[in-house]
Amino acid sequence: MQYIIRSIFIFASLLVSSQSMAAVIYVLGDDQSENTINPYLESQGHTVYHDSTYQAWDGTIPMDTDVVLYLYGYDYGDELGEDTDPVKANQSILNFVASGGGLIFTEWYAYEELDEPVSQLLPVKYNGDYYYEANWNVSSGYENHDLVRGLANSDFTEGDGSEDTYSDVSALVGTTVVMEDENGIPLLSYTHKHGGTVVHINDGMTYDDAISDNMLSVINSAATFAANNKAVAVNEPSTIILMFISLLALVRLRGNR
Repeated sequence: MQYIIRSIFIFASLLVSSQSMAAVIYVLGDDQSENTINPYLESQGHTVYHDSTYQAWDGTIPMDTDVVLYLYGYDYGDELGEDTDPVKANQSILNFVASGGGLIFTEWYAYEELDEPVSQLLPVKYNGDYYYEANWNVSSGYENHDLVRGLANSDFTEGDGSEDTYSDVSALVGTTVVMEDENGIPLLSYTHKHGGTVVHINDGMTYDDAISDNMLSVINSAATFAANNKAVAVNEPSTIILMFISLLALVRLRGNR
C-alpha cells in the first residue's frame, strides 16, 4: 500500500511540475522573428501575448505576464517605444524586472550598444566584432543547468560561415554563462542582478535566415527559466489530479480496514 501511495504522489508531483513549466510571455516583435517564435512557444504550452513591435510599443505589459521576450534582430536600429513613449516603455520594463519579472534579449541588442535605460539590464557587453558561425557548447560545470536540460541538443552549430550569427560579447559582473563558443564567448547567459532573471541569447534570429529547431529550443528553455517556472493560473484542479486524489483516498480507506 505504501508503494502505491508513493507512486501516486510521484506521478502527481511530476504532473504539477510539468504544468509549472508553462509561462505567460509578452513578445515585443522585430517585425519578423515573432512569426516563427510565437506559434512555437504556444505549441510548447505557453500563453503568448503579442500586439506590437518594440519600436511601436506603448509600455503596457499584461498583468499576468511572467517574462518579456524582446526580439531585436530582423528589424533593428530603433529604440524601445520610440514611436510612442520611449520613457514609459523603458520604465515599464525596468519596473517589471525590478519586481521579479523575466526578460530575454536577443543578439542584436548588444551589438547596437543602445544608450537607453533598458540597456543597463544586459548581462553582457559588446566588444566590437561579430562572427558568421557559432558552435554552441555547454559551459564546463553547467551540463545539468535548467537552461540546457530541456534543449533539443546541447552541442550544435548555428550559421554557415557567411551569415551574421552572433556578436563578440563578454560577461558582466554577476552574469552566469551557460553556453559558449569554442573561444569562451557567451552564447546563452543570464543575470539576477536587477531583480528578475535577465537572459541574453546571442543569435541573430531571423536577420539572415530561418530560426533553427535548436534555436527555438533555446528560446523555449530561456523563456521557461526567465519566468522562474511560474505556473499559469488554473481555476480548477485538472481531472487527472482529482482522479489521483480520489484513488489515494480509496487506498487509505482500504488500508484502515
